Amino acid sequence: MPAGNLLTSTSLPVAGVARRCGFGSAETLRQAIVKLYGTSPSRYRATQVRAAG
Repeated sequence: MPAGNLLTSTSLPVAGVARRCGFGSAETLRQAIVKLYGTSPSRYRATQVRAAG
């Protein structure tokens, strides 16, 4: 998912990631991330960046 990539590779706020990926709102992105990964966008970002670093 491109949004997942942007969450982990940029410091864009969640709303910025949502806009870049064509989501109508940060809430819509949040719902998609929760559905795919079982966690919020900010938590996904924190755990994936930590795991990669």
